[in-house]
Amino acid sequence: MSGKTCAVCGKALEQNEIRVNERSTRPGARKSRYLCFNCRRKEYNNYQDSIRKLIEKM
Repeated sequence: MSGKTCAVCGKALEQNEIRVNERSTRPGARKSRYLCFNCRRKEYNNYQDSIRKLIEKM
């Protein structure tokens, strides 16, 4: 078992689900987040919706 859990829902991740989202708050500092498939998909859909709304405002 990988021992990694989803940062959003807390689900234990299987080996094939482990993908890292890296976020940097300042140069040289990265924070790694592990997300399950469902949380990753929700986050991506929210990102797409926010981009669409920005484009519609222009």
